[in-house]
Amino acid sequence: MPVMAVPVQLKRCGMAVRLVVRAAGSPIDLAVDGGLVALIGKARDWFDRLRSWLRSRTRFGRPLPFTDSVAQSKASLNK
Repeated sequence: MPVMAVPVQLKRCGMAVRLVVRAAGSPIDLAVDGGLVALIGKARDWFDRLRSWLRSRTRFGRPLPFTDSVAQSKASLNK
């Protein structure tokens, strides 16, 4: 089966998505968005800290017993 490779790119414009086909031999724009790279780095750091915090409060997939005395006293009142 013959295959044809076409350089295409999807671009968002508001709620729409455009399919952009580049002409053969046209240069590829490889500009890096520094703000986006920094934002992705911050998001990954936040997610890693969140995951670490959640892991520290669970054991074998189960929540740890109460460690907060106020929460413990409220739980004993509900019994």
